Amino acid sequence: MGRVKFLHCSDIHMDMPFTSLGAVEGRPALRRQDLKETFQRIIRTAEEEQVDFLLICGDLYEHEYTKKSTIQFINDRFKEISPIRVIIVPGNHDPYIINSFYQRFEWNQNVYILSDYRSFIYFEDVNTCFYGAGFNSFNGNSASIGYIENVDTSRINILLMHGTLDMNFNKKKYNPVTSSQLASLGMDYIALGHFHKRVERSNGNVWIYNPGSPEPLGFDEPGDHGVFLGTITKALRGEATLDIRFDVMNKRYYKAFELYVDQCTNDEQVLEMLYQALKDVDRQKGILKVTLKGFLDREYKLDAEQLQRILNERFFFVRLEDETVPDYDFDQIKNEPGLRGIFTRKMFSLIENTLDEDEKRKLQRALYFGLEALEQGKISI
Repeated sequence: MGRVKFLHCSDIHMDMPFTSLGAVEGRPALRRQDLKETFQRIIRTAEEEQVDFLLICGDLYEHEYTKKSTIQFINDRFKEISPIRVIIVPGNHDPYIINSFYQRFEWNQNVYILSDYRSFIYFEDVNTCFYGAGFNSFNGNSASIGYIENVDTSRINILLMHGTLDMNFNKKKYNPVTSSQLASLGMDYIALGHFHKRVERSNGNVWIYNPGSPEPLGFDEPGDHGVFLGTITKALRGEATLDIRFDVMNKRYYKAFELYVDQCTNDEQVLEMLYQALKDVDRQKGILKVTLKGFLDREYKLDAEQLQRILNERFFFVRLEDETVPDYDFDQIKNEPGLRGIFTRKMFSLIENTLDEDEKRKLQRALYFGLEALEQGKISI
């Protein structure tokens, strides 16, 4: 019997270097500040919602890059929300190792770090037991959940884990575990971290939650990002009722576009098309990748680096990827008797008989590169 309210977050990655944004002056530092601001929003939300616990399921910070001043900033925020208790399991980016801040920093009294030295903790005032399965190295071969057995079903039982769910990896497994394994533990809530996309998965009557990263960290993390807010109520007979909601937290977002610039003959025309394609984008919040595609006049050499510099004066960040190719009259070339004609006919035969779309794209680019090499004796990439 009991009731507990919590905020579940993961994968904040404080002090991440953001090297992918390094070409634009100041952007990596601004993104690191974004992480701090998003973390502060999480802290404020925990306080406003009057939760009992803040659950952090790994990768709170970057072990290789984090400064002591950042850890002090984090701990100060934890102190501000006391008596809310903070439960942490280390991840593969912030493992519980000898020289980690988890071991050598003096954390506030309301902070509890679950590791091999203290794998679970019980709070009598809310009749809730927390179990941890985190990292004590930078990679893990198996989830450390073997110690969990014969849980007391009269309590509220919550597992915090940083690991890989329902995936079969041969290398760098990062604490692999299956939904069935987790469902067998007798938990009332399973709080995951590691992958940066939201997961809500059930196995029988057991629900497994991963909020993903509260601030997106790459172009493979589009959409809203945030945290789970939950309440668990447990009846006398041991039946648990969950009330879970997702709250959006991210300050910025990543979005990728494809733009076909066929028939453009100069950078000014391409730039105008870019402005038109991005006219509805939030210039300060959007982190954008635009892949330029299409066939261009063979006399025109698109200057993607210069176009990117111009765009980054008006937008927070834009990465341009040039996949345009020079235009050819293939019908005419295929009828030529020489080497160009033989090569083009052979390549078209391969392209037309290939079902794999990725392979087809590679062959198409090989066709263009081959024609350029035949004509100029070199390839411009």
